[in-house]
Amino acid sequence: PKLSETLHETVLSSLPVMRQFAVRWSPDPVLMRRVDHELNLLRLQPRKTNAQRFQIAQYYLIKAFSLRARVSDPFYSSPGEELYFDRSQGAQAVEYLNQLLAQPELDRAGWSGGALALIGFFHLSDHDYVQASRMLDRALAEMGQRDETGISRYQVQLLAAQADILSGKRQRAIGRLQAIIEDDRLPNQAYTLALEHYGDALRLMGERDKVPQILNKALQLYK
Repeated sequence: PKLSETLHETVLSSLPVMRQFAVRWSPDPVLMRRVDHELNLLRLQPRKTNAQRFQIAQYYLIKAFSLRARVSDPFYSSPGEELYFDRSQGAQAVEYLNQLLAQPELDRAGWSGGALALIGFFHLSDHDYVQASRMLDRALAEMGQRDETGISRYQVQLLAAQADILSGKRQRAIGRLQAIIEDDRLPNQAYTLALEHYGDALRLMGERDKVPQILNKALQLYK
């Protein structure tokens, strides 16, 4: 099951805590039990560091994407959707990220860019594309030389481009995606994902003559 407009599977799999688990994200009950265990341990800490707040936020975002167990569970597009975004879990993540951002500037140096990026991801998942775009723009502005979070700038650029596409700023999205695919340091999978979204942005802009070649190249790279 996919919620492609949020890029959720790619983003969640690339979170630092998931890299420590050495698995890709899925709504697997075994993974969710492990996340719950780690989350409960962290929540018991009386005075939390920025690193711990950031970890807790990641765990809540991982938990926010769930399989719909009952017909009565919320959905976005149709009752047939298998996966949904649990806004209450996502809001818990935002609460911890806002605690981090409320620290004095010196204390949150190196953390604010990643925190803003995850808040932007929350708004993207919550279908508030304008607010997502604002937060991701701020995240890119805050991501300087020092970064403690482990969130890649490429990932934030890709999320910002997706928020631009969905909020109607398609020309700006194309500019962002062109900048991404011109980076020859990108790993193959990251380049291919950006190429796919570049083709989709061009399609939405009506420049369909360029799209087949781009998507065929992405398809070959995926294979």
